[in-house]
Amino acid sequence: MTSAPLWTRPKNRWVFAGVILMSLSLLLWVCLLGVPFLPLSAAGRGAVATALIVIAEVAFWVGAVIAGPAATRRMRSWWRRSGDDARHTAEGAEPDH
Repeated sequence: MTSAPLWTRPKNRWVFAGVILMSLSLLLWVCLLGVPFLPLSAAGRGAVATALIVIAEVAFWVGAVIAGPAATRRMRSWWRRSGDDARHTAEGAEPDH
């Protein structure tokens, strides 16, 4: 008698890990807004800001590779859709919701 495995398929796990890394990238970009308020010298704040930018970009692209093209396209379509809505609103047309 066999039982169901206690884990999901590895592919789904990797996609989930990739999406988490891409989301972590967004969080790191938001953290960048707090860097000017750190009690560091200007050079120290610059180093922290540079490190956050590099880590955020690496996390996003590694996550995109791990998640695969389908998940990356899906996340990018969410960002594009909100940008299209803002553009239509700016032009005077009502966005479709």
